[in-house]
Amino acid sequence: MSHLACADEKNNNYNNIQKARFEKIKKEFSNCKYSLAASGGIFLGKQYHYDMVRPGISLYGGKRTFHKGIKHAVSLKVPVTQINQIKKGESIGYSRTFYTKKNTTTATIPIGYADGLNIRLSNKGFFLFKGKKIPIIGRVSMDLIILDVTKFKNKVKVGDMIDIYNSDYTIDDFAKQTGTIPYRIITCMSQRYDKKYI
Repeated sequence: MSHLACADEKNNNYNNIQKARFEKIKKEFSNCKYSLAASGGIFLGKQYHYDMVRPGISLYGGKRTFHKGIKHAVSLKVPVTQINQIKKGESIGYSRTFYTKKNTTTATIPIGYADGLNIRLSNKGFFLFKGKKIPIIGRVSMDLIILDVTKFKNKVKVGDMIDIYNSDYTIDDFAKQTGTIPYRIITCMSQRYDKKYI
């Protein structure tokens, strides 16, 4: 088994160089099964497949740049646990990094950096409620995040589900928002959430 360093880059000649080296080493181990391609390598062509391939991120629908036919297959939803009315001029969260500019309705959700969410989302990230963006206000805490739901005019209730990512706002999109890669989004997801495999 080996691994392609530039499988994400279809036209990178280093893929051919690595394949040639793999072929050379393969001759010394004639009674083995061979594997060179992970998700990116699968879409470089059958010549990279050998006896088995190792789909990783593509199983979740991530890195759709590999192939347009990949469907998104993972979502993360969390419930609203609290709704609060905050007066104009009040601060939100640790270090008081956000002040309300008007009377504001907030929703608290039980997810934070302990669950793998990047603190860079503080005061600039967003999640989705029924397909509409909800801004994060204040700092991302260890176990919770505060959202500004004022524009929804009392439509967001305790128990409503907030989409962190889904088939419309994918792990690729979410990774871009957080300044990381989709692999990290999947591998850093905490064990605190129920996982349903369909």
